[in-house]
Amino acid sequence: PDNNTYFNRFQVTIGRPSQTDIYFQVAVAQAVNNSCDGVVFNYVGTDGTSSSFFTTNLIDGPTFGYAIPTSINPGRCFRYKTYMSSSDPSQTPIFYDITVNYAP
Repeated sequence: PDNNTYFNRFQVTIGRPSQTDIYFQVAVAQAVNNSCDGVVFNYVGTDGTSSSFFTTNLIDGPTFGYAIPTSINPGRCFRYKTYMSSSDPSQTPIFYDITVNYAP
């Protein structure tokens, strides 16, 4: 067996008031010496490139599910980045949680 993990999907739960935005990127990498410490992660969005993001829509929330690009699989290490913005200083998006689906 190759001992690799295939990361399939992730789901986030958010709160997104109007005039705010929240979006994501994910990264999968091979472990080095059986560890994720010191691994270089390349974060990508929906199309598998660093210039794209997993976006949210006020109409569809508060839970969003996304397919992880197959081009970044397999690997043993997984990370994500959350980007938040607001054009109203009295409002902020809220990131509640993330669930990641994978297959060993």
